[in-house]
Amino acid sequence: MGFSPYKMEESYLGWQIIKKLTNHEKLKNIEDIEESKMYNSLYLQAYNFLKQHFQEPFTYKVWDDKKHIIGINNGKNIHMYTYEFNNNKLEIIGEENENSRINQK
Repeated sequence: MGFSPYKMEESYLGWQIIKKLTNHEKLKNIEDIEESKMYNSLYLQAYNFLKQHFQEPFTYKVWDDKKHIIGINNGKNIHMYTYEFNNNKLEIIGEENENSRINQK
């Protein structure tokens, strides 16, 4: 039982993503893909920022259309951070909730 990769030339990126997510033995000959090619750079940087300050598991959302906010729910509190994203670099400006502030540089 199992599967075999097919249409490799047409769907190579898709197979790279499946390999990254599953690390399936039958995909061992497919090149690894960098996360930056799978995900939006802003979202990756937001996730990495949150991992530095909160223990997983947590859920988060990045709003990037009207107001630049990253929201996180760590099961205890909800935190909201304002940010700027210029030249493909995330900069946390501050925290919306004064009661759950973390130290910023």
